[in-house]
Amino acid sequence: MKLAVGHFSTVAITGPSTPTVYCVAKVNSAGGTPSIGCQGEPSISDPADDFFVTASNVLNRKPGIMLWSTLPAAIPFGGGTLCLAPPIVRTPGQASGGSPAPTIDWTGQYSFHFGHAYTQSYFLAAGQSIRTQYWSRDPGFVAPTNIGLTNGLSFTLQP
Repeated sequence: MKLAVGHFSTVAITGPSTPTVYCVAKVNSAGGTPSIGCQGEPSISDPADDFFVTASNVLNRKPGIMLWSTLPAAIPFGGGTLCLAPPIVRTPGQASGGSPAPTIDWTGQYSFHFGHAYTQSYFLAAGQSIRTQYWSRDPGFVAPTNIGLTNGLSFTLQP
């Protein structure tokens, strides 16, 4: 199966661990719909150690974080939908990059290496289902809805 990942290249993912996109993204204040995707194989021991969770079509030059949980949800949140149920883990902040100032558009992207060291630090095991979603700043909306949310990505960690 090929999973399109926006500005990132399309990647062939095979086997029982085929990630699935679910839930609904929040349209950002510039009119773009952020999208979650991935590259590589979600494995705890594959020598390639090449699994990345990605987001595209996010606002340029804005901070964001990847969130993850072992449980899905569809909870109204910040004018969009939180696709994860508690407990939720937050990854370190990332910059979206994209078009230079003063342009405001949806050319930003995020990428998080959900690799061996990371899975081991949380004692995650093969066969465990993970759900992810990106959260970002969106100053084009008034508080408390001044956030961006991608759709969700579900995958199962392989040996």
